[in-house]
Formats: sequence, C-alpha cells, structure tokens
Amino acid sequence: MERRKGDDFNEQTQHKRTRGNFLLSDSIGWGGEPRRNFSVKSAYRVCLGGGDEHLNADWNVISKFRGLPRIRVFLWLLYRGSLLTNSERVRRHLTGDPSCSVCGATLEDVSHLFRHCLEARVIWPRLIRDDKLHEFLYMDFKNWLLLNLRDPNYFPITGMDWDVLFGSILWILWCNRNVRIFSVDTGDPGGVLQRSQRLFEESMRACLPVRRGRLQAPWPMGGNISWSAPPRHWIKINTDGARNNISGLASCGGVGRDDEGNWKFGFSRFLGLCSALEAELWGMFEGLTTAWSLGFTRVIVEVDCRDAYDMITHGNPRQLGSSVLPGLLELYHRRWEVQFRFVRWDGNVPADVMARLAWQGSLGYHRYLEPPSAVRDALLRDVSCPAPVGM
Repeated sequence: MERRKGDDFNEQTQHKRTRGNFLLSDSIGWGGEPRRNFSVKSAYRVCLGGGDEHLNADWNVISKFRGLPRIRVFLWLLYRGSLLTNSERVRRHLTGDPSCSVCGATLEDVSHLFRHCLEARVIWPRLIRDDKLHEFLYMDFKNWLLLNLRDPNYFPITGMDWDVLFGSILWILWCNRNVRIFSVDTGDPGGVLQRSQRLFEESMRACLPVRRGRLQAPWPMGGNISWSAPPRHWIKINTDGARNNISGLASCGGVGRDDEGNWKFGFSRFLGLCSALEAELWGMFEGLTTAWSLGFTRVIVEVDCRDAYDMITHGNPRQLGSSVLPGLLELYHRRWEVQFRFVRWDGNVPADVMARLAWQGSLGYHRYLEPPSAVRDALLRDVSCPAPVGM
C-alpha cells in the first residue's frame, strides 16, 4: 500500500504512553502534575501559588490538637485567616467599621484580637515566661499559632498540656468577642482565664484513657479540690457569683465556716443586671460585710475567679468601672486580719450552690444561720473528701 506524504511525520509525533502511563517528553501535557494529567486538585494547588506541602505539614500540627474537635476546627480556620474579625468583615463588605469594640483600636485583626487587645493582654503575662513575652506578642501570627501547638515548652511558664489550654483560651476570647458584637447581652467581661481553665479540664476529661471502667488521669491535677479548714480561731468564707448569659441577671452567695468546719453563716443576694466579674466582687463584699457584722476578726476569703482575685491582690486594671470595688477595698483595709485566696471551682461548690439559691427567693440579701437543704450535700462532700493540696 502506498504511503501518503506526511505519514512518517505523523508517526513520529503521535502521542504515545510508556508502560507507566507517562506521556513522552515531547507530548503536550498539564504542567501542574508530575504525570502531566490535569486534575482539579492540581489546578487548586497552582492557584494557591505553588505546592500544598506546607499546608499539609501545618494541618498535621493542628490535626494533632488534643482538645475538643470544635476547637480543632476553629484553630484551622484561624490559621487560614477565615475568621470574621472586623477587618475581615470590612474586606467582605459586611461592615464599615474595622475597629476593635473592646479597646477602640483602629484595626481588629486576628493578631490584635488574640494577642494585643486588652482582654488578651491581661491573660498572657500570667502564663508566659518574662523573657519570651515580647516574642510571644509580636512574632508572625501563623508561626505563633503553630509554635504554641507544636512546642508546649517554648513560651509558657509551665508547659504541661499547654496546647490544650492555649486552644481553650483562644476559643473563649473568640466567643466573648462574638457575644459582645452580635448579642444584646453584653457578654462576660471577666473570668476569661477561669472559663478557659474549665474548658481545658473538660477537654482533658474527654481525652482520658478508660481502664477497667474507670477514668485514669495521665497528668497531675493539683490545686484545691475540696474545702480545707482555716487555722485555729480563723473563719473561712467561700464566695461565688453566678450569671445568666441570656438574661444578664446575676447573683452571689457564700458560706462561712470555722476551723472545725462548723457552719457559721451563709448568704445569698440577687443582684439584677451586672457582669459575672461584678457578681464575684459582690460575693466577696457581702461575705466580708457579714463577717464584720458578726464580730469575726480573722477572715480568709476564697474565690474561684482569678480576675476578681487579681483585682484585689495585684491591682488588676479591670478594676476601673466597678461599682462595688471601693466598698470592698474599704472593708479589706479595716482593722482586722483578712486574707484572700484563689481556689479551683471544684473546691468552691457550696458557695456556687448558695449563689444560685438566690434565684429561688426574693430580691435582695438573705442570711442563713442554718445550712439550707440545697447545700447540705455539697457540705458533706467537703467533709468526706481527703485533705486537698494547697495552691
């Protein structure tokens, strides 16, 4: 059969595949894939400006986060810059104001919200080593996020389970910010570290290995887990505040016991509209007022809100704007011996019960010379628990 002109050329240039299904080097193919076959995945990778190896590596760090799954997803969105901060909302034409609603800074981006805003700046110095604090606050944000998750011993004073606590703090800061902007409720201006600690403990309990039907804690919990008696001739008052984040209504309450654990008094007060931090301060105020009126001269006050404790003992800047703080400080400096101590929330259960008891009664202050039935189980638990470890 006679060969037509150009057949030899066509044979030399036709597309051929090797045994491994690779196109020959002189063939037309897609440059975004080693096999030169087009795929949506490879096109997406090219649109990102290169390979996605770095994204896979960074995701491997975040995917190993040991806390709650919702916080893991949140951390990935934070890393990708997908959170709707005010600066991002302006970029998407959802608002015209990029400023911070807390401190009034001109730009609320992720770095400002989680590191430089007033609410964040109060927290980090308590947890980060002094020689690392400047680097912690000003390094590149993405590197900062990954480093805290990858190396728990680099920044914090104590690195035990730092990645879980770190993620919990970021989550609480974000939730507070959203409530402040989008809800009629003014949110909880205090207790961020306290709420983060509770979320941390919830996360760690969820991750505990189960052995023979019982949860085994792989880390030392530490801290006060039950009530401990005060020194001889002293009285200890445990106080607490409670607030409904939906209605904004708050209450406070407390329990006074002597060095033998005997009930000396209890109190509760319905406060109306106020913040959780203000409710904690009211609890301390009412506890000291009751002790003074009953003639006690040596008093220990235990509170489970770190912000309230710091406000009294270290002059926390959050004291500005508190209506009850001047009266509380005046009580503190009277001619008697008063000590303040911070305890974990699970060592302050009777006071929490008394604070919530105010919701069942009428407005105002109520004193109890005998323990109400609602608090008796919590009192028995305190007596039956072994001696706690001091803070």
